[in-house]
Amino acid sequence: MLQTVRRFAFLTLLALLTLPSLAAAALPCAPCAGVRLAAPDGVIDALKAQYQLKPGSPLFVAWDVPLTPEEAPGALSPATVAQAGGTPWLSLVFTTPAPLAKDPAHLARLQGELQAVARVAAAAPAGSWFQVVWRPEGQEEAPQDLSEYGFLLKRAAVTLTGARPDAKVATEALPADAKTVAGLYAQEVAAYLEALVLRPGTPEEVAAAVAAVAQADPGRPVVLDALPLSADPREAVAEAARWTVRGVELTLFSASAPAPVTTATLVPFALLAREFIGDISYDPTSVPAGPRESWVFVRGKDLGLRVIAVPTPGAADLALRFADPSLRRPVR
Repeated sequence: MLQTVRRFAFLTLLALLTLPSLAAAALPCAPCAGVRLAAPDGVIDALKAQYQLKPGSPLFVAWDVPLTPEEAPGALSPATVAQAGGTPWLSLVFTTPAPLAKDPAHLARLQGELQAVARVAAAAPAGSWFQVVWRPEGQEEAPQDLSEYGFLLKRAAVTLTGARPDAKVATEALPADAKTVAGLYAQEVAAYLEALVLRPGTPEEVAAAVAAVAQADPGRPVVLDALPLSADPREAVAEAARWTVRGVELTLFSASAPAPVTTATLVPFALLAREFIGDISYDPTSVPAGPRESWVFVRGKDLGLRVIAVPTPGAADLALRFADPSLRRPVR
């Protein structure tokens, strides 16, 4: 069949034939994507303006949460984010310097931050993610000590799950390096995690780090945090698909400061959250001919295909040619 669309393409089709068994993602979407906020301004209105975005949809909204005794004035509310249609991704920023356990003063300071973590977790809605970030005061330029960070991660995870048993815990963004991944898992942190987070790197670096996660902790989701958001936010759909097929289950995109997130910024992310949710898996066997790049994802419930395609530069139209004659009912 032939389907012609312009510029970026998102297409759904229904397949009548049985497709090969494909592994399902651990997160409720594929591709999964979200935005990392530089500032909270405008994000709630932008979420509410999205078409048919249900509360708690897998449009991930990430932001830093300072661990102060009281909630900072004007802080973004995780409950409000979820109600507006997003999934809160709270980056809990610890600043206690090393050594964490061997210095009584540092341990006391860490305990104060853990109390703030418990408060934040108890107030957050179900489905929230909590990322344990360590930015030790006075040690910003020093290499991260994985043994110290492992200790912090385990203490924070215990506190989080104590405050709310369904808390989902993720690491801070680690270098896309297999040795770093192996070094962290050597701290016996696997039982405390729901996701391992990587910084952006080359495809080869990320692939090696993803392979290291698979070896140390099979089935653990990998998150990329965070790619710069293009001037055309629609490009995030294709970029999220690229990283999904490389083994990354969630790609976060960093919104530029100080510009607020707008309704237009979130439109592509809302589309992914609506259309690529559920039992969705990458299907390399159904990729159409014609576009410069394309990715096909199949939904297990009805074998419907979700197609993301990018045209060749300068092309006025994009023709998608599918070899399977059983495909029907295309919808752009």
